[in-house]
Amino acid sequence: MLKKRLKKKNASGEKAISEDYLMEVVKAYEHFFFHYTQSDLLIVNTSEIDFVDRNEDLQELLKKVSAPIKARNTFYRRKHGRGQRVRRSLAGAR
Repeated sequence: MLKKRLKKKNASGEKAISEDYLMEVVKAYEHFFFHYTQSDLLIVNTSEIDFVDRNEDLQELLKKVSAPIKARNTFYRRKHGRGQRVRRSLAGAR
């Protein structure tokens, strides 16, 4: 998904970024945020969300980040396309 978004963005400086490097960055972010416990945390799964082309997705996210965040929560769009968002506590997953 990240490679697809970089291609769509078409920034000249990002064209030379290798897929191996992107995978390492993704793994590092996942590891960091899976183990992060210093504060409350909102994890946004962007694999099914398009903030650029879908204003509905952007508005849902803006509403979510404007509200108080307690514990660890995940925000994502269900794959069946109903436009639903799900929030669930992951505090036990630490």
